[in-house]
Amino acid sequence: MNRLNDFDYRYMVYNTRKGEFQFMRVCETTRQGAEKIFYNLIGGDSLKYRFEIRKVTKQQAERIKAASKLKGVERKIKELLPELTEYEIKELIKENEKRGVEKCKKMKETYLN
Repeated sequence: MNRLNDFDYRYMVYNTRKGEFQFMRVCETTRQGAEKIFYNLIGGDSLKYRFEIRKVTKQQAERIKAASKLKGVERKIKELLPELTEYEIKELIKENEKRGVEKCKKMKETYLN
């Protein structure tokens, strides 16, 4: 039987009005730690009812953070190049990631040889 311990979970800030996780800097192993960081980050607004600290698994936290980062990149590209469609932006990001991976592989081969 594989039991998860406390370090397999993270506490993150969830906005109940928007229905999404926000403030990706707040990702702690304890509820109290997350509340303290969140309060220090935004002050008294952290006490409003629309924000709550939710417990998620470590894997979910990583996926949430990655999705948030991707959403931010898409928003920046849309601001810089408003003529692109959402599909074109996603393809551009995929191509950029693919080139980055290929470049890393080439660098690794160079250093190993």
